[in-house]
Amino acid sequence: MKRLALAILVVGMASAYSWQWVPFDVAPEAWNIATHLQSLWLLFVVVLCSRADLRVTMACALVAAWQVLPAGCSVWWLFDPWPVSPNDERCSTRLGIPLGVIGLAACAWLAGEIYRGRGRHEP
Repeated sequence: MKRLALAILVVGMASAYSWQWVPFDVAPEAWNIATHLQSLWLLFVVVLCSRADLRVTMACALVAAWQVLPAGCSVWWLFDPWPVSPNDERCSTRLGIPLGVIGLAACAWLAGEIYRGRGRHEP
């Protein structure tokens, strides 16, 4: 556990200060990408530590999807920027679908599945 705790600190520090290692004009995107990748790594650690409990794995998979989307969007925007109004979401604007609504519906469905006991491993 000592190694895991130290690894968490190193990954956290690396992502928190990632903006300092890139040119100033892309620093916000670098920080965004790094923090989402850090979250993915932490979710992977949680899944490993949960000893493959299906409910935890399913919840982590959904949250991982929420982390991949903005990280991927940031990388896409770095190479091919598109206009985004101040009150609009970047990914939803580019894809033309309300990703927040889809994510909320997926979360509600998964919470219901977990609450009803689907995916239980213990007796």
